[in-house]
Amino acid sequence: ADEEGNLQLPIQEDETALVVYSLWAHYCKYRDVEFIRSLYRNLIKNAADFMVKFREPHT
Repeated sequence: ADEEGNLQLPIQEDETALVVYSLWAHYCKYRDVEFIRSLYRNLIKNAADFMVKFREPHT
């Protein structure tokens, strides 16, 4: 929990990036569009949106 008592998941942006990168590598090797499509909305897009929150505004 943070200072205000809010629960925080033990997730880090670098770990999230590893999942997205691994899925990209899997797609590049197998070209399995249906597998990626099944994960896109619930995993890939949400993970990418999560990582965008950690970008430095000036980069």
